[in-house]
Amino acid sequence: MATPLLQMIGIGRRFEATGASILSDINLTISEGEFVCMLGPSGSGKSTLLSILGCLDRPSEGQLLIQGHTKVDAIRRTTFGFIFQKYALIPALDLRQNVELPAVYARRPGVERQTLAGALIERFGLRHRAGQKPNLLSGGEQQRVAIARALINQPRVIVADEPTGALDSTNSRHVIETLRQLHREGHTIVLVTHDPSIAEVTDRVITLKDGRIVKDDVRRPTAIQSMSDATPMQAVSPRARFQVLKSAIAMGLTSIVRKKLQSGLTMLGIMIGIGSVFTMLTVGAAGNRQVIKDIESLGAEIVTISRGPPGVRGAERKVVSLAAPDLELARTVTGVAKVTPELDDVVLARHRDKDFLVTATGTDENFPAVRDWPVVEGSFFFGWAPAPTCPRARTGGNRP
Repeated sequence: MATPLLQMIGIGRRFEATGASILSDINLTISEGEFVCMLGPSGSGKSTLLSILGCLDRPSEGQLLIQGHTKVDAIRRTTFGFIFQKYALIPALDLRQNVELPAVYARRPGVERQTLAGALIERFGLRHRAGQKPNLLSGGEQQRVAIARALINQPRVIVADEPTGALDSTNSRHVIETLRQLHREGHTIVLVTHDPSIAEVTDRVITLKDGRIVKDDVRRPTAIQSMSDATPMQAVSPRARFQVLKSAIAMGLTSIVRKKLQSGLTMLGIMIGIGSVFTMLTVGAAGNRQVIKDIESLGAEIVTISRGPPGVRGAERKVVSLAAPDLELARTVTGVAKVTPELDDVVLARHRDKDFLVTATGTDENFPAVRDWPVVEGSFFFGWAPAPTCPRARTGGNRP
């Protein structure tokens, strides 16, 4: 038994925010060469089912297989061609560029892409409109452009979501005739509609209601030439890759030129964002360097000895301070190069006619060496008799 072209097993879809179910327990098999219509009222889940089938959406549960393969990302671009109700043409691109766009993403060489687009534009009678923008085309012409775009990569399956919903009866009839012709040429067609008269021209009608398949009516067997043996796209050469990149850049520049204000504001926002990030990184790096410098200034080889719990000054808890004999004892410890006492207090300092409260540190001649704070200007003054006690002492290790 041949492997089905498309197979859905236990597919379910629900709103992640509310948990409300859109589709439930969908089991569906579509063989190559079928012309399938999905019919049902608004809200029945038709478009959601079609989006999952065409790999535009992912199911909340269940599995989609393409020709028996579960890893569908690599083959979906050349498997499906999409026709949308609202055409979904790019306003900044002309008719030819819109038709070529899927081939750009598929990395087709420029010459091949232009040849295919030209043939499709000619086929759908749009050659005289090739350089015009979508807003200058009628609804029927825009839908023909959308069909041509869907065919540019020679897909095996044409997925059409309400393709006649925005058209009058004459253009709707032309679109349906086009789909029937594509079916005769070997394409598998999956069509969504709410119009029973359109469903009459298809070979199989799947009716949905409340997110479930309630009826699957096969009207007549399909005897259509398979496209499974279609010539695959050849490996893309480096030259072709360059042409693809060149085309993508050209399209991007064209869009920028035609939407100057929007493009300018976008670039301004990008520049402001980049500038802000750069400024924050610069300020952060400068602050980081300053913190490291401050930490290094403390000395990595300095040990502070004090009485009482960590972080508690002697005066706050009336902790007995270290005494002068403790300094001499510290000097005898192996590895200690120098020892200096420190006694801090807040004093009143006067400069000319102004008074200031400053912190003064009483110490001895070893202080500059222990702290590694050489005197830049002026000099330390010593010669005072050491007090019997000091709140803490600092010892400096051997420096190289």
